[in-house]
Amino acid sequence: MLFVVISTWSNAQQLPPVHPLGPVLARSTEQLGTVTTARALPGGRVLINDVFGHRVLLLDSTFTKITVVADSTSSTANAYGPRNGGLFAYRGDSTMFIDPASLSMLVIDPAGKIVRVMSAPRPADVLFLVGGPNGTPGFDDRGRIVYRGFAKNGPLQAGGPADKGLMSMPSFPESAPIVGVDLDTRKVNPAAFFRIS
Repeated sequence: MLFVVISTWSNAQQLPPVHPLGPVLARSTEQLGTVTTARALPGGRVLINDVFGHRVLLLDSTFTKITVVADSTSSTANAYGPRNGGLFAYRGDSTMFIDPASLSMLVIDPAGKIVRVMSAPRPADVLFLVGGPNGTPGFDDRGRIVYRGFAKNGPLQAGGPADKGLMSMPSFPESAPIVGVDLDTRKVNPAAFFRIS
């Protein structure tokens, strides 16, 4: 009986099969800092967000032709900004770039051109639109941008007589909202709440 239990346990610990990815199709010699997002586009092109280099690049299918979409230098008309931005899929083959420094959302077409600039839905939420540890924003079937919203701290509490009127630390929230924002009307709809540490 003990042998059967050990045998069953050892069978359950097997690793999944390894599937090779296939040959390398293209390489780039471009020096990159830290790429946080790579968005595949039609025709094998890739739009990347290099947060360390503070730039967004469009690579062709061979990775040899590189178009600078946004940069932190004066060499392009479109500034990346001094803070790390976010990149995620928008409608169709277009892409949304979030610039937290200017509180802007830039729409990039499949050719790497910035075709529209919008203000962020709510200034307090702009860092949550960048992505990273707070999740990547997306769009629901009604075209609303969906992301983790800002969790508000509780109010400052006045101390008692023994505290001589000093203020105490605010209470930290125990949950954060998931919100959906209609970009045309700017109406914010809380969809759900989830517990946070």
